[in-house]
Amino acid sequence: MSAGRWPEIRRVLSIVARLGIAAAAVVFLARGVAWPEVRGSLRDANLTLLFAVVVVNAGMLAVKAMRLDLLLGGRPSFRTCLLAKVTASAINNVAPLRSGDVARLWMLERRAGIPKAASAAVALVEMLLELAALAAIGMAGAIALPNERWASALAPVLFAGAMVALFLLRRAGRTASQSAEEEPVLADGSVRGRLRGLWLRMAPGVQALGSSRSAGFAVALSFLAWGLEALMILLCAAALHVPIETPLALLVLLGINVALVLPSLPAGAGAFEAAVALVLTLGGVAKGPAIAFAIVYHLVQVLPVTAAGAWIVLKTGVTLG
Repeated sequence: MSAGRWPEIRRVLSIVARLGIAAAAVVFLARGVAWPEVRGSLRDANLTLLFAVVVVNAGMLAVKAMRLDLLLGGRPSFRTCLLAKVTASAINNVAPLRSGDVARLWMLERRAGIPKAASAAVALVEMLLELAALAAIGMAGAIALPNERWASALAPVLFAGAMVALFLLRRAGRTASQSAEEEPVLADGSVRGRLRGLWLRMAPGVQALGSSRSAGFAVALSFLAWGLEALMILLCAAALHVPIETPLALLVLLGINVALVLPSLPAGAGAFEAAVALVLTLGGVAKGPAIAFAIVYHLVQVLPVTAAGAWIVLKTGVTLG
């Protein structure tokens, strides 16, 4: 096999994996379902509570925009961070391979002059902060529901991994700052020189971790964002009359985000619903209402954000050009 064909083969394998996981999710969701229960749950939905879910989702995006502004050192405005968050989320909902996260690098560079390398480092810090906070609340949910052994085993591992990675990033960021002050960036074209130059360009994106106050505030915002999303789950469950208590809602969050690591269609279609339904059925919820909840909860997350992102693109002319 020639090296030139490998990218094409990798793309094909990626597509096959995504379609395979989506097909497996559909089979799991459709098998043994009492569809009258699903229709009944959807028919009796409380629209006022579903609208409240949309409002809380907007609040969660605002909290994440505040955290992004903090991690970027306040260089962009809150408005710019919010527009970048909403637009990136909308693009992720309609395009594969987390394209919105890539597009955000260009948006921040164009609107706030943030170098793409620094923005990429901030995105990594955001991901690790979210993972640490998610794993922490997942551990709390697992303690309240000791029969959910998968969460009891998984959450501590994710928490430890995220904390170690954050510690290493914080330390590496301090080392890079000291190194940049002591000597100029190597420009000898060697692999070592290029890697060092790349890291020095990324290092500003992890500077917020070096301040205990900024890092603590970023952690608090991460917990607040997950708390708002847990509230969204509880409101959506109440709207559909599905019996979900707070500990189970926390495990649903954990299950969703673990499933979204797998190759999937845009917006995690299929994998998202299968993860929610699986966690709920393991938690004692009937499969019909669990599937109805998964479908509705995903739609009230995806559709308003996608519509808002499309409106932003039309109004502001966001492009990748």
